[in-house]
Amino acid sequence: MKKTKERIIYQSEYFDDTTTEEEHKSDFRGYLEDNLFTAEEIENKVNDAQVLYDWRSEQNTIWFNDEILNLDKNLPTRIICIADLGLWNGRRRGYKELRGYNLNGILTAFGGSCDYIKFFADRYDVRATGIHHDGTNHILFRAWKESTTDAQQERVRNALYYDKDDADILVKKYTRSIRKDVASVYGW
Repeated sequence: MKKTKERIIYQSEYFDDTTTEEEHKSDFRGYLEDNLFTAEEIENKVNDAQVLYDWRSEQNTIWFNDEILNLDKNLPTRIICIADLGLWNGRRRGYKELRGYNLNGILTAFGGSCDYIKFFADRYDVRATGIHHDGTNHILFRAWKESTTDAQQERVRNALYYDKDDADILVKKYTRSIRKDVASVYGW
């Protein structure tokens, strides 16, 4: 079976292992040149590890905020985040429902609890991986089907909360993938 490549929505720099330190310095040098710094100032800033780190962090913040704007799209139903959490006392399953109906809510689902994050679409779904001091969290994002009743939603929530054997089946039955919604934004 052919494996489909992930489509990256956003990833913090930790996940980007394709860019070298020299490439980061080159990008920073170009940025400084565009902003009319002198040659001496440019070299001092590019070779200062803290200044380079701060610039890269600022760029990550800008890219993240751009993706929040890109995904500013309302859905007809709320999104549920199904989690496999790496905690200090082991792995736990959980869920969280986003408050609003906006697709960009997925980007803030971690609530700043992770040091590094990656949001991506696989062949079927939209997912996220977050790394923090205790471990790694994996999140699956799905939207409630419009035909799902409150009682059915509660059944799914209970199955997830109590980690019941039928939880995955119920999730597939009463929710839908948001991959097409995200794909429509990026033109995949």
